[in-house]
Amino acid sequence: MDELKTIFLTNLTEAPIHILAKNDEGGIENVVVAPLEVVSVPAATLQIGGVKQFLDEKRLKQVSAAEAKKLQKEHDGVVESDDE
Repeated sequence: MDELKTIFLTNLTEAPIHILAKNDEGGIENVVVAPLEVVSVPAATLQIGGVKQFLDEKRLKQVSAAEAKKLQKEHDGVVESDDE
C-alpha cells in the first residue's frame, strides 16, 4: 500500500539528481530532480539506497504537499525569469 502513496522530494544541491526507479509496468524510469525543483514520486522510492543516502546527506529533502506547491512556484519563477 505504501507504493500507492505519493511523496514529494526537493533537490537542495546545485546539480541535478537522477533517481532510477521501477515504474508500475516493471520498467526502469529515470526521475530527474533539478536544483530547487520538487518532484512527486511513489513512497517506495524512499527504500532506494541512493535516495536514503541523499536524504541523510541533506542533498534531497522530503516535503509536504503544501510546501511542495510553494517551492515549485518559486522554482518556476526562477526558471522563467530573464537575466537580460
